[in-house]
Amino acid sequence: MRKLVIAVLTFVASASAAQMVIQAPGPRTVAPLGIEAPYQAVLAAPCTETEPNEQPSNASPISVPASCSGNASATDAHGITINYGNGVSAGVQDLFVFSIASSTRVNIALSWNDTGADIDLFLFRPNGSSLEIVTASTTSGSAPESITSTLAPGTYYIGIS
Repeated sequence: MRKLVIAVLTFVASASAAQMVIQAPGPRTVAPLGIEAPYQAVLAAPCTETEPNEQPSNASPISVPASCSGNASATDAHGITINYGNGVSAGVQDLFVFSIASSTRVNIALSWNDTGADIDLFLFRPNGSSLEIVTASTTSGSAPESITSTLAPGTYYIGIS
């Protein structure tokens, strides 16, 4: 088993597209706050983000291991909606895709510099014509988000909400 560190980045998304709604793994009491204006986000995993990248068909590819930085905004377009329950939902503005050929332990970290923002991190895998959540980091407030998981060979998507 290999151990990789993947860094994710968030960038301003554009263009509207069809929406996909995915049930979150647990309830959330408040909606994610997002970021009112683009801010620099620095993450722990090399990649080049390309807009638009809010759908699986146009997700930005990541070669693992990787390290990225970028911008995020609450007004970014999104193609996937996370349903947290209790009437709370949020869009996934940026998707990144990577593939692994063997069982691999991955670490994905997301941090940002706007202390008023609440950004969530999701790891998805394909399930037919949709995506399903493998795991997520949905810490309330401006605490960094991180995911550590041992993954089977295959293709995975990192989502920023």
